[in-house]
Amino acid sequence: ADLSTTTYWDESKEKNRRGDYNKPTYVPTREVINDLFSSQTDHRALALFEFVNTTVSDKEVSTQLYVVSKFKGNPNYATLASTHWGGYVPNGNQAPKPFRIAEQYLIAAEAAYKLGNEPEAQNYLNTLRTSRGVPTTEETGEALFKEIKDERARELAFEGFRLWDLRRWKQGFSKRSFQGAEGYYQVPAAFYAQGFNVNIQPDNSLFVWPIPKNERDINDNFNKDQFRKK
Repeated sequence: ADLSTTTYWDESKEKNRRGDYNKPTYVPTREVINDLFSSQTDHRALALFEFVNTTVSDKEVSTQLYVVSKFKGNPNYATLASTHWGGYVPNGNQAPKPFRIAEQYLIAAEAAYKLGNEPEAQNYLNTLRTSRGVPTTEETGEALFKEIKDERARELAFEGFRLWDLRRWKQGFSKRSFQGAEGYYQVPAAFYAQGFNVNIQPDNSLFVWPIPKNERDINDNFNKDQFRKK
């Protein structure tokens, strides 16, 4: 939630518009909602997304969009007060679990595939999918690897794994579709983020973050040839 928007509506006399509080910094794309979570029985979709009134740039104007609700915020960690969410403002702070059994199944599935044991990879993958309400797969070869990668994207969505996964798979990424485009939910054009062309190749230097300038200022050893950007 955005504090300025929250404060605006808390202090507004138009209490009938209390639903216009959401001002997310990230809005999931059409590909994530419609393609990645295409199964009608995937239990996770209900926990990950909400279809709510949302403001983007103008707090006076709202529309309905799908927003991420996976980490809505633990009330015990709330630092801001509001009359809207039970007396607090969700800030996304949680008590994350460093070891999750779902991630271990995904690691095992990927490792088995890389070792050439596709039946075992299928078994680990399908065990997880069954528990999440997603149909099992009998894919093999590259198609099986894609299923493993897609399942990892679904299970670990919005948790900060994606960059490292793309680096490990030597896989780039490109621009996706805005929510609402081409009659999809009929979201007004004012709610589209300004587009920019993105086509990041796997060898892009930004996949490896540079050594911060202040570190290079302190330690001149970082300025030697082996540390310079190629």
